Amino acid sequence: MEKIFKLGNKIRSKRENNNWSLEELSEKLRNIGIDINPSSLFRIEKGQRQKIDTTLLLGLNKIFNFNFIAILDNDYQIKIGNIDLNNPITDFKTIPIYDSISAGFGSCESGIIGHLPLPQTNGFRGDVIAIRVDGNSMEPDIKNGDTVLIKREIMPDNGEVGAFILNGEGLLKRYKKTDRGDIILSSDNKNYDPFIINESDEFHIVGKKVGVFNH
Repeated sequence: MEKIFKLGNKIRSKRENNNWSLEELSEKLRNIGIDINPSSLFRIEKGQRQKIDTTLLLGLNKIFNFNFIAILDNDYQIKIGNIDLNNPITDFKTIPIYDSISAGFGSCESGIIGHLPLPQTNGFRGDVIAIRVDGNSMEPDIKNGDTVLIKREIMPDNGEVGAFILNGEGLLKRYKKTDRGDIILSSDNKNYDPFIINESDEFHIVGKKVGVFNH
């Protein structure tokens, strides 16, 4: 709770130092693909919202050149590689968030549900997209509603998570290749059976998971 108030105070301080109203900050966020109204920003500044989307924090990082995520520390889960959260992140690019792996595979404009300002560091350079997770097959690490970052056309190593299209269905699974050369797509949630790829299957590798935002 204390860190939520500290975060809100820092956002308000940065905004007021720039002489921006809540409406002006809301507009600046919309300009980088993050839709949040002034009343929601007001509640965040007052520490009245206990759940804050990571994409919003990254957008604020970009606008103010300040790392707001570091204020929340371990109370807020963010798994995006080896980014140093103690230093400001100034180099961003905006990537689309797709509503499904299938939409991301084909870069379907109708499948875009938002945008994410992504730090240009470590493995995030290149053709990276974001996909909103629908389902619990990759729990506990990747939950329903999380946003997974996929680097397209990069082959997952054995045992790594990737995005795939199997017979027209988009899948987020752990890639495994046996000594015999068989390809198996498995779930981390043991309640789901694995997929064994057959020669008759239509199978495409969309890309490799390079990060997850836990919401």
